Formats: sequence, structure tokens, C-alpha cells
Amino acid sequence: MGRSMTDLRQTRLEQYETSATECEMLARLTADRSTQTAYEHLASHYRRLAAGFREALAMHHAALAKLRLR
Repeated sequence: MGRSMTDLRQTRLEQYETSATECEMLARLTADRSTQTAYEHLASHYRRLAAGFREALAMHHAALAKLRLR
């Protein structure tokens, strides 16, 4: 049986957050400054994706709640 859209959205959010955490860890572990900077940049990018996705989910839930009130 397929997964619900809610499950898929939650999985996507978790993937962004996990990727950000992994990049932050790799940035701390590398000795090369340019590689560290690249991982820090990727971590920041994934954090912004997660934040934007979380915001979109909140807007989606609010819109659904508003529709249910009618």
C-alpha cells in the first residue's frame, strides 16, 4: 500500500534536516578549509530548504483548516 502525502512530506522534511546535520558534521571533521566552507554552504542550503518546506506545510495545513470551517 502507498504512503500518504503527509508521510511523504514528513519524510522530505526529515531528509532536508538530516542532510543539513550530515553536512555540518562533515564540515567539522574536514581539515581542508575550502571543503569545510563547501559543507557549511550545503548545510545552510539544506536548513533553508527545511525551513521553507516547514513554512509551506504550515500554510497548507492552515488553508485546509480554513476550508473545513466553511
